[in-house]
Amino acid sequence: MRSPRLKGLLVAVAVAAMAWAAGPQQASAQKMPSSMEIGGASIGGAFYVVAGGVAKLLEKELKIPVTAAVTEGSRENVRLIERKQIFMGVIASNNSYPAYHGVLTYKRKYPVALAMGLYPNAFTLHTLPGSSINSFADLKGNRVGVGTGRTWDAFMVPLMKAHGLTYKKDFKPVYAGMSDLYTQLGDGNIVAMPTMVSGLSPIPAALRLHAEKGARYLPPEPQAVEKMVKQFPYMTRQTIPANTPTFEKAVETFDIGGPLLTVRADADEELVYQVIKLIHQNLKQLAADVRYFKYAELNPAVLTTQIGVPYHPGAIRYWKEAGLWPKK
Repeated sequence: MRSPRLKGLLVAVAVAAMAWAAGPQQASAQKMPSSMEIGGASIGGAFYVVAGGVAKLLEKELKIPVTAAVTEGSRENVRLIERKQIFMGVIASNNSYPAYHGVLTYKRKYPVALAMGLYPNAFTLHTLPGSSINSFADLKGNRVGVGTGRTWDAFMVPLMKAHGLTYKKDFKPVYAGMSDLYTQLGDGNIVAMPTMVSGLSPIPAALRLHAEKGARYLPPEPQAVEKMVKQFPYMTRQTIPANTPTFEKAVETFDIGGPLLTVRADADEELVYQVIKLIHQNLKQLAADVRYFKYAELNPAVLTTQIGVPYHPGAIRYWKEAGLWPKK
C-alpha cells in the first residue's frame, strides 16, 4: 500500500505534468481575440471584396466573429490600425510606404507592417464612349472623380502634376466612394475617373458601368509614367493585357501601388503567423471565391512584394517556412 506521502507526491507530479502540457495551449488561446475586423474600403471597390473574402475565411477557421469593415480605404485603414480598431487592413503601397516613412501626405510615421502582397493596381482613366475627353489635357475645366476621400491624393496629385494639371485650379476634383463615382460618371456628373485593373480584372463597379454604358480608357502619357516610376519607389511599369475584361487592346501604364494585407508593427507575432498561414494555405479556394486572389495564386512572388516597408516578424516566419521569402 502506498503511503499518504507517496500518494501526495504522485498527485503533485501528475498535476504539474497536466499543467505543463496544457500551458502552451492555454497561452495560445489567450492570444486569440474574441473578434476581429479587416479594414476594406468603400462598397464597389476591390478592397472591400478582398476584406470580405479574408473575413469569411478567418471566421470559419478561427471560430470567432470576423467582419469586413467599410472604410474610406487605405488612408483610413492606416489610422484604424494605429488605433487598434482593426486587426488588419487592405492598404495600397502608395499609402503604406509614405505612412511608414512619414512622407508625402503623412506628416509623421505610423506603426504599420506588411503581411502579404495581393496584386498590382494598374491605372487608367475611365470615360464613356462618345465623350469629348480624349486626353488628360481635356480634363481642364471639368469635374473629375479622384477617388475615395483624400486617400488617393497620394498618387493622383503627382499624377495630374506629371500631366501638367493642378487640382482645383485646372479641374474640379470630386471625392466619393468608387460605386458613387461610377454612378456619377454614368449620369454625366463627372467626365472621367480613375479605374484600376486589380491584378487580372477591373473593380466591380467598373464592370457594372461597362455593362450598362460601355467604357473608353485613357492611359497615362508615357512621359508621365516615366516621372511617376522615378519619383515613387513602390511604383512599377505595368501592361494591361488586351484579354483583360472590358479592354479591347493592351494598355501601357504603371502600378499605382498594389494592395497588401497590413497589420500593426507590434501585433502578436503568433497570431499574425497563424492568420497568414491560413490565408495562404487556403489561397486556391479564396481565388475561386474572390477573383482578386487569383493573381496571387498564379504569381506567388507578389505575396512577398518588397516596397521599402518591413514585413511583420510573424509574416516573415511563415513566408520563410513556405519557401517564398525572397533571397537576398
